[in-house]
Amino acid sequence: MLPHQKIEPDDLKSYFESGNIDNKKVIISQFKAKDLVRKVTAEVEEPFDKKDYYENPQNYTAKFHEYLPYVNFLVNGVYWEAKYPRVLCAKELKHYHELGKSRLMGVCDISADYDGSIDFTRRFTSLEEPFICFDIMKDDFVEKINDANKDCILFHSVDHLPAEMPKEASNHFGEALYPFVAQVVKSTNTTPFEN
Repeated sequence: MLPHQKIEPDDLKSYFESGNIDNKKVIISQFKAKDLVRKVTAEVEEPFDKKDYYENPQNYTAKFHEYLPYVNFLVNGVYWEAKYPRVLCAKELKHYHELGKSRLMGVCDISADYDGSIDFTRRFTSLEEPFICFDIMKDDFVEKINDANKDCILFHSVDHLPAEMPKEASNHFGEALYPFVAQVVKSTNTTPFEN
């Protein structure tokens, strides 16, 4: 495993501004719903209320773009529905790119929702050619990495990737699950499961 350091999203700005950056470590930040949105109906920023967010997503707006000065690669795997704010839009990415404030070099959209939480996921890649480039300024894809320019980021979104689980992993998962399946088969609906 590569040397790495975990940093909370809210601490990314201070980490980069501190000047104590270790370029020999991969920085990992896991973004949760509270890091991706803010309430727009509040006059002052309120503490994030996950229950309210899921019940009233129309009262929230995306804020991931504010992290673009600190994020090099985005691996997106969120569950998303159209009622929720998107994680990242091409328009926001272009704005930060034009200002010279985006560090983003690539997006791996594992969710693979067409026009979904990443609105420029309008193409899917394949296992044979898993990477193409997205031209931020043209809002379009460049097929060959060799044709990329300074306005391009790497893009990956294989829509059937979960179905490509290696046989060994599938066998291991099956072996680990088997004892539980056996217990379920032997159980009845008249006694609690833990017995």
